[in-house]
Amino acid sequence: MDLSKIARKLDLSDSETLTRKAGEFRRLSDLQFNSSAIGVGEVCKAIICLEIAATRLGILFDRSNAIKLSGMSEKAYTRSFNLFQNGLGFKSKLDIRELAVQFGCVRLVASVQKGLFLYKDRFVASLPASRRANADFSRSVFTAAAFYLCAKKHKLKVDKVKLIELSGTSESEFSCVATSMKDLCFDVFGISSEKKDPRDAKGNRDMLDALPEKRKREDGGYLSDDNEEFSRTKRRKPMDEHAYNQWKSSVIASNNLTKTRVLSKRTRQTSLMEIKEKTRVSKFYESSVPTPLVDYPFEVENEYLVGNCLSISPTSSFPPDLNSIPPPTLSYFFFFFCCRLLRLSSCHRGIMAPKPSSGAWQRSGFGKGDSIAMEITKTGSDCNIVSNLNFETHHGGEVETINESESKSKIFEPCKARYTDYTPCQDQRRAMTFPRNNMIYRERHCPAEEEKLHCLIPAPKGYVTPFPWPKSRDYVPFANAPYKSLTVEKAIQNWIQYEGNVFRFPGGGTQFPQGADKYIDQLAAVIPIKNGTVRTALDTGCGVASWGAYLLSRNVLAMSFAPRDSHEAQVQFALERGVPAVIGVLGTIKLPYPSRAFDMAHCSRCLIPWGGNDGTYLMEVDRVLRPGGYWVLSGPPINWKTNYKSWQRPRDELEEEQRKIEDIAKLLCWEKKFEKGEIAIWQKRVNTDSCPDRQDDSRDIFCKSPVSDDVWYEKMETCITPYPNVESSDEVAGGELKTFPSRLYAVPPRISSGSIPGISVEAYHEDNNKWKRHVKAYKKINKLIDTGRYRNIMDMNAGLGSFAAALESSKLWVMNVVPTIAEKNTLGAIYERGLIGIYHDWCEAFSTYPRTYDLIHAHAIFSLYKDKCKMEDILLEMDRILRPEGAVIFRDEVDVLVKVKKMIGGMRWDAKMVDHEDGPLVAEKILVAVKQYWVVGGNNSTSH
Repeated sequence: MDLSKIARKLDLSDSETLTRKAGEFRRLSDLQFNSSAIGVGEVCKAIICLEIAATRLGILFDRSNAIKLSGMSEKAYTRSFNLFQNGLGFKSKLDIRELAVQFGCVRLVASVQKGLFLYKDRFVASLPASRRANADFSRSVFTAAAFYLCAKKHKLKVDKVKLIELSGTSESEFSCVATSMKDLCFDVFGISSEKKDPRDAKGNRDMLDALPEKRKREDGGYLSDDNEEFSRTKRRKPMDEHAYNQWKSSVIASNNLTKTRVLSKRTRQTSLMEIKEKTRVSKFYESSVPTPLVDYPFEVENEYLVGNCLSISPTSSFPPDLNSIPPPTLSYFFFFFCCRLLRLSSCHRGIMAPKPSSGAWQRSGFGKGDSIAMEITKTGSDCNIVSNLNFETHHGGEVETINESESKSKIFEPCKARYTDYTPCQDQRRAMTFPRNNMIYRERHCPAEEEKLHCLIPAPKGYVTPFPWPKSRDYVPFANAPYKSLTVEKAIQNWIQYEGNVFRFPGGGTQFPQGADKYIDQLAAVIPIKNGTVRTALDTGCGVASWGAYLLSRNVLAMSFAPRDSHEAQVQFALERGVPAVIGVLGTIKLPYPSRAFDMAHCSRCLIPWGGNDGTYLMEVDRVLRPGGYWVLSGPPINWKTNYKSWQRPRDELEEEQRKIEDIAKLLCWEKKFEKGEIAIWQKRVNTDSCPDRQDDSRDIFCKSPVSDDVWYEKMETCITPYPNVESSDEVAGGELKTFPSRLYAVPPRISSGSIPGISVEAYHEDNNKWKRHVKAYKKINKLIDTGRYRNIMDMNAGLGSFAAALESSKLWVMNVVPTIAEKNTLGAIYERGLIGIYHDWCEAFSTYPRTYDLIHAHAIFSLYKDKCKMEDILLEMDRILRPEGAVIFRDEVDVLVKVKKMIGGMRWDAKMVDHEDGPLVAEKILVAVKQYWVVGGNNSTSH
């Protein structure tokens, strides 16, 4: 069977490594057991080996597709997969805390741990002293059974079928172990309505719920291992010695006859079926030679009973000396041989049987119905459910006790109606307390700790989900941003119109009354927009972002910004339209973007004094503009000779303003490419060596700081950011970029040149593959991601931008946020991929209006900000910027997500914990949340 062909049918990547590993597992399985004996054909075996290999290599595997290809039912496939994992030794142990998180029962952790500890202690204490050292609690069925019983005791619903699947056991074995636990540790696992006298308990009479030293003779127990053992059942009349010897001889003869038959006919054997209920016995069936999987974990020496099974030493004769068996076991011994002679079964899964040819103690395979075959040979058999329990958690969080008062979430109340459009760091009242020169009062001024709101920002009455793209580009529901002032102020300029219950955006602007499309056509005659050379753009003073909105159809992604309320809610309108935008201003602080980020910068009558402050603002644009990039200035003072009257400004003032701009552009070594009408276009040189007109002493104005991307709250400097060094005058400083979309997965020059410490080309490719798998898993969890339902998406901890790259689509855009405290500054590489993003510190509010993002992705954000600021503040900020009925995907360590889930329980969010795509035993989990719909002043929340 060609593994590579099957891998291609399953859409598996990295097929060469994967198929090689799967081939190894298939050859190993051929040595370990006979797959045909357990009903697994060659195709199914190949698929299972591919899944095991994919899981161990960290490759996402679509099990539903695999089940269809195998031709098996889901239950049969899962059973076969668990058997192969056990046989190859890959089955991992279950962790109590991970189970608790997966099933939403974290408060059970302490109870389960206590129960497992008592079970181990009491079970071992009930064994003879010679057996205690050999007890080995290692199987996951014990953890799963204890978890199920605790959940049942505390009236918490868990999926028993899924628990059985995770433990890799059968239903009958699970029930057998659960029953023994309940009988032996009734004080922890039992339910009062089910309580019964331990002396009357069926099926697990050897596992009584009392320690040996505490039991009395009249209870049927024994005082110590050294003293005589007493019967645990009702005493029977002494058996006549002659009758006993006669019975003993008949049993030995019957066993010898059976043993001869088994050894003489090795192609068939007697199989022992499971007892699903204590009083039920399933029909006997025959299967082929046993298929051993795993070595028996410890040596069995003496005889003892565990549950319903008789344990016999592999070194002893068969049958054992009946005189050496204590009286309590005679009834079990008699019952066992009666079942054997009647070809019936009374043993649970987990029986260890020897391979006929070797005699090695190994777990046998299963036939139809997941039963365990056992061959009785000279070496005997062992039906043991002893297993090692893992009593330690893998996580550092405190164990939560079952305390209803502590498990309740803190309830966050709605804020007052006046905070509907609250922007904490651009609050208008606070802004008015700062100086107005150089737009300082429009910059970020965040509230002090005691001024922060600890409530939920409400949506306005009538709020609705925005229209899907591209309709949202032209229409915005009035209720979402109920401000009509722009319809009056900009009526002539065709910005926005109010029609019925919606705003309509005709696509006009101050400098493009005929529409943004025709305006962009003019620019495209000079700037290579169509071929993908220009991908990222910066729109300063963007208005309602029509320029950026219409660039999207040409595969250009614009980062638009404008100050808060210089025109009411302009950035809010942009985001409601589905266009990337943030609140921002060119004032005294550097823009929150890396150097050499944008292919094009644009100002359409943006009212920024470009010639003022000794050219500081143009120098800041030069910093963020990549070598070879374009700067577009549309409006005053361009073509002032014709328009000074209509602009109602003096000729001399306009002439001086344009002269200063020209001088600064020359100092920056920009080449003027075009001037016509009210549009002028400059192009930045590709390197310093290509600047023939730069004066000799111009190097004195270069910035001295070696780190040009350290911009968070840094003051602007009146200096020129130097180009990276080049070896020739034709080389592009910082590295030449491919056209989009090729640059999306091309290695960014910052990485290939080693400019980002710790990130190699190999690490970059691995990151891309990892996030492709993650996003594929997200799309299975939330099937709306690909439908266009989520237009505005934010990645709070973007890394290399691989999440956004995996999502790339015309239906959506991603704001890639690189935290200012991140270990690696990767935002420059994100822009080199043709994506957009911003620096931000999540201890503060983001520069946007409430309800502006449809989907938020938070990868390890709370681990990153641990001990930096409060989790509550970050979650409240996420709630502020998330739309009603918007979604959040958290990916973090399980301990962190447990706390997050508890907190968002009081924020009108619905949440569900999901396993890592590599399985439930991975410590990293996924928490998916949906914000409920509710508006100001109404009791109208909805739960999803």
